[in-house]
Amino acid sequence: MTYDVPFGRLPGTLRGRAEPGPAIGTTLAAAAHRLAALFGMTDAAGPAPEVPACAADAGAGHFTADRPEAAVWAALPACHPAGGDVVRRYRPRATTARATGTCASVSAVSGRHDAYRCTSGATTYDPCFAVPGTRVVCPVSAVKAVALTYTGALPVPPAPGGTGEVFLLALANGVQCAAVPEDPGMRFACADGTVLSDALDTSGPLWTIGGLTVAKAYT
Repeated sequence: MTYDVPFGRLPGTLRGRAEPGPAIGTTLAAAAHRLAALFGMTDAAGPAPEVPACAADAGAGHFTADRPEAAVWAALPACHPAGGDVVRRYRPRATTARATGTCASVSAVSGRHDAYRCTSGATTYDPCFAVPGTRVVCPVSAVKAVALTYTGALPVPPAPGGTGEVFLLALANGVQCAAVPEDPGMRFACADGTVLSDALDTSGPLWTIGGLTVAKAYT
């Protein structure tokens, strides 16, 4: 979340409680969802059923007397109060760099029918997603992507639709991790040097991997 929240307008009765953290958490989660709906980020009528409990726990765990609302607000993204799911299907968007190269095979980390493995010089991009023309868009983070112009033809893709394996994780601590193909000892390599070899735990409302909370998982 990047919204500016008018903390001073929160009901004064919240601060007057003996344990205001949980109530502040649920109130801010509801506000986050309303803001997301206002900006067209969600069509859901309200936060997912598990969000209030998660937000209450975040409030209880992060409430501080000096910056009560701000500390709780900073802890809320892992609860997905905007109403979105953990999983997001990556859609090619505005690119931040350009390259030329070739796409000799389908992606090794994504089974999507529009995903390819491409190279430009000594750099390999995987996955790269086909767009109109002779270009593919290769995400290098959740917000940055390379527009690669390829020569030759694209390989025959997998069956239409394909399987959308997770190829990029955005952790709750802000670190992003990319899938590593064909290495049984390493599932994801993170920007801070961390190697994640565990499988994603998707059994609860908050996904985790190696004890770390996943904010978004891109497929």
